[in-house]
Amino acid sequence: MPRTLAAKEKLPLTLWQHISATVTANMALKSVIHRPKKDVILAELDGRLVQSDELQILKSQLASLAGERGMTLILDLSQVAYADSAGLGVMLYVDGLAQQVGSTLRLAGATRRLFEILKMTHTDKVLTLDPDVASSLKHSGS
Repeated sequence: MPRTLAAKEKLPLTLWQHISATVTANMALKSVIHRPKKDVILAELDGRLVQSDELQILKSQLASLAGERGMTLILDLSQVAYADSAGLGVMLYVDGLAQQVGSTLRLAGATRRLFEILKMTHTDKVLTLDPDVASSLKHSGS
């Protein structure tokens, strides 16, 4: 006969770790970063730009890349469904770093919902938005 857990019994840690990892994986922000041109860095993002460990790791990676002089850093947002204030903050932070060293940040392919968030917060007036990655590449330095 199967045994049910009493309210005071704890699940084995390994089971909890499994559940936690599954939930985290389903909410994760994924990124692939590469250089399609010598002076262009493309970060393809997939997920939600929300306060998380993944966002903080991405922020560090993008900050390092934005510090390269004369680069165009493109964030492909076509697979990003949502951004909270932390996500918007990362984009603004990276844009500021890029400007300080003579580089540029371009946001490509924002989804309708993300574009509405950018407009509502007036972030679309500060950041450079392109309809897609191809448009961003056309505006890059080379």
